[in-house]
Amino acid sequence: MKIDLEILPTLTEQPRSKTDTVLESASATVDRMVEKPKFRFPGHLTIVPVRADGSPDWSLRAVGVPLEIAADGELELNWKDAPDLPTTALIAFLQDADGTRRVTGIDIESMEAREATGLRIRGRVGGFGSEILRPENLTPALDKKTMTFQLGFAPGILDQWAAIGALERVFVDKVQVCPRCQSVPTFREGCPNCGSANLENEFLIHHFACAHVGRISDFETGEDVVCPKCRTRRLVVASDFDYVTGPYRCLDCQGNNVDPVEVAQCLRCEFRFPAYQANLQELRGYRAHRLDPLAHLPAS
Repeated sequence: MKIDLEILPTLTEQPRSKTDTVLESASATVDRMVEKPKFRFPGHLTIVPVRADGSPDWSLRAVGVPLEIAADGELELNWKDAPDLPTTALIAFLQDADGTRRVTGIDIESMEAREATGLRIRGRVGGFGSEILRPENLTPALDKKTMTFQLGFAPGILDQWAAIGALERVFVDKVQVCPRCQSVPTFREGCPNCGSANLENEFLIHHFACAHVGRISDFETGEDVVCPKCRTRRLVVASDFDYVTGPYRCLDCQGNNVDPVEVAQCLRCEFRFPAYQANLQELRGYRAHRLDPLAHLPAS
């Protein structure tokens, strides 16, 4: 069940460092930096910090955070009643009028505590939060080491983001997998006795007039085709006879007159089994409706 971000309370007052003290900065001259012209983003955001394992730190969320954007792509968040953030990765939500929640990752570059506005965060779109939202991390892909379909992050972590509305669960595909290890198998015709694909057969000649079926070598005499049963000579293909496929023989178990069946073999554990015994696995992924704050900058 999705949580309604609009009715969530804002955070209560948290103890913080001395007013106007720089908490984290790439430079000791943050307060002396020349202020850049900024554009106020049309809408307030819900901000969720990202833990080190990629899961949402929902207890430290903030609702209704204003955002300002500089022309060079720098983002500035003014977070009142902000807690001590144990991370530099954020995911920001914006809910459209139709209920769609658009999200973006923000990489924190500096944080500064201010008495009037609370915690001022400067950052840019990107970082660990954006990694979580990348389509290639949200779509199951074949892992060549395990020959299984994997997501970029553990499903349990992505489920947590889906539960708060940052991601949407989607159906991707259905695949057949090994009943032992759930890895991907190959499929081909094989021997019903041992499963081997090492089969051979030969073409035969079917003589229409006497209904005899035999090896091609039994019919061929020099440059003539002669039926070994009725001794009719000068047989013409499609008029007097046709070629038919002979029975299969397994070169591994030496089984004769075998009818091939569909056989699967696991690419990981090499288990060989009848194809009908394969497990059907449903692949599900996630979709993020991306938010691009920079698209709201006024045209210069």
